[in-house]
Amino acid sequence: MHWLCFQTNSREEFLAKSCLNENGFKVILPYYLRKISHARKIQKKPYPIFPNYGFLYYDGNPSNLLKINRTRGVRNYLSKLNGLPQVVPNKIIKSINELKQVDGTYKFNKDYLKKGDEICIVEGALSGIKGILKEYIDDKRALLLVNLLGRMNLVNFDIGMVEKA
Repeated sequence: MHWLCFQTNSREEFLAKSCLNENGFKVILPYYLRKISHARKIQKKPYPIFPNYGFLYYDGNPSNLLKINRTRGVRNYLSKLNGLPQVVPNKIIKSINELKQVDGTYKFNKDYLKKGDEICIVEGALSGIKGILKEYIDDKRALLLVNLLGRMNLVNFDIGMVEKA
């Protein structure tokens, strides 16, 4: 019994997870809720932490490898040069499972963004603007140093609306 990493078709992570679960596989697909603004409505939608990838528990049966590759939404499983599946160490799976929260989402490691990292704002009125993470205010907000109108400004921002540049 081993954990494998599988690759999905673009934007079909949740479809692949559902289909693999129906085929009897135990699947881990870490995700978080991302705020999406569309037509003046803000919604939270699940977004995978590892886009196009997931993990599944494999029993070692070679016929199941074909079943994995033929599952809807799955592109293939990661393999070695000889075609055998690449095993994911249990300590990595354990680390991922430790990030799981009560509501089913996964929390990011707080060290993901560090002071001084270059960031890009991905949501809101300042979407697309790059800056530097100056400091954390609390778990959800941070001070960013951004260039607005030719001048560096400190902006208090929701940390969920920025990504590493």
